[in-house]
Amino acid sequence: MATGCSRWRDALLTALLVAFLGAAAPVQSKERLFWLLRDTPPLTIATGPNQGQGTVDRLLEQIIEGLPEYEHVVLRVNRARSMQRLQEGELACDPMLLRTTQRSKQLTYSTPSMTTRSSELIIRTLDRERFAPFQRPDGVDLHAALAGGDIKVGVVAERSYGDTLDTLIAQAPEASTLPHHGNDAVASLLRMEHVGRIEGVLGYRQEASYYAAKVGLPEGALDALPISGVAKTQQLYMACSNTERGRIVIEKINLKLKAINSNG
Repeated sequence: MATGCSRWRDALLTALLVAFLGAAAPVQSKERLFWLLRDTPPLTIATGPNQGQGTVDRLLEQIIEGLPEYEHVVLRVNRARSMQRLQEGELACDPMLLRTTQRSKQLTYSTPSMTTRSSELIIRTLDRERFAPFQRPDGVDLHAALAGGDIKVGVVAERSYGDTLDTLIAQAPEASTLPHHGNDAVASLLRMEHVGRIEGVLGYRQEASYYAAKVGLPEGALDALPISGVAKTQQLYMACSNTERGRIVIEKINLKLKAINSNG
């Protein structure tokens, strides 16, 4: 009888142990996907009453909801850090990139996600006459303006402005451009422009208006000049690390974009 009780007790303990180990076994974790984001209003808005309500913010929210198999981590980084992480081999994506010849060799791209206005030359309204000699029917001749040696334009370091403008900047005299690496690069460059340290800033018209108000520039202090030879609009894409895992994510993103566009 005692032996039977012992066997029963052992069986019970074994069952409890198996149940305990089963409950304690770790649940298989989801693969982590890093989203690299910058504050580029009105596309992305990091702070203030409209935080998270930018066009790209809302699109990214839909993409994340459509990919529940991943653990999504959104990181706010500057452009230089974003490009670095995208090329380090981890599973990382940028929801808002121009497609350029150079980047296409390094990253894997989605289908176009949206169309936006192209970058323009942001100047002080009081300097408009200064750029009058460089005005052409389709915009300001930035190549000629930079070649003269009297005009310096601020640019965001590592930001692509599209193949045409990227080539123009690369070929311009070194002293004619001022790259800025900070997280608030556009705001800082607009401050420099306001006090006369530079004569122009390359950027998006609405982005410049947002930052001008944020840093306290008077309304109407800035003007935006289209740039000769640059299309008035451009397409944005989502892009991921050019790895097998990154390409799988892009395939899934393309399906989600197709569904979103069909419903829109």
